[in-house]
Amino acid sequence: MRVRKLANEKETDMKSGRTDSARRWVAACLMAGLAAVSGVANAAFAIRGDAVFDDDTGLLWERAVNKPGNDVANWGEAKAYAEGLTLAGKDDWRLPTIAELTELYDDLKKSGVCTADCTGDRGPFVGIKSPIWSATQPDMNDPFSHSALNFFVGNSLIYSDFNNIPFAWAVRDGDVSDVPLPAAGWLLLSGLGGLGLLRRRRTI
Repeated sequence: MRVRKLANEKETDMKSGRTDSARRWVAACLMAGLAAVSGVANAAFAIRGDAVFDDDTGLLWERAVNKPGNDVANWGEAKAYAEGLTLAGKDDWRLPTIAELTELYDDLKKSGVCTADCTGDRGPFVGIKSPIWSATQPDMNDPFSHSALNFFVGNSLIYSDFNNIPFAWAVRDGDVSDVPLPAAGWLLLSGLGGLGLLRRRRTI
């Protein structure tokens, strides 16, 4: 009887040890997931082949800005380049608005890849140029000028459509297939799933 009692106590101790380990694992997942989620206020970029998804705005951006096609002669060529682009399996690209360019510039700074000058290789983007043409027409009385964003300091500029200084950078509205499930999401799901298993064991 004493041998059986000792065996039962040993088995109970082992089960208790496994439960404690499981609890620590669940707690670690939940804490790591919550810590990661608390940083979601910072912009997050996810590479999608030759494109980059901006989690903050839901926009999908052309990843490389230093290709020959981006070095256009004027606004009309920039528009034609963006709208004729087929990239990352998508063919509905366009020129961004000045507000979208400004948001991207701000998100680059939020992510910590630049402080003021956001040109060059920054984060997942390759060869960011400046200034960048936008689809925004600042003066309705002047149909031959559009805004461009200065990626050296983030201010908006106005250029004649015939000016060959700005560059083209294509964007499109992201869809469900572009949205990544961040590591924080996996950690939280793992933690919550483990919590559910522990509760189930307790009721059995």
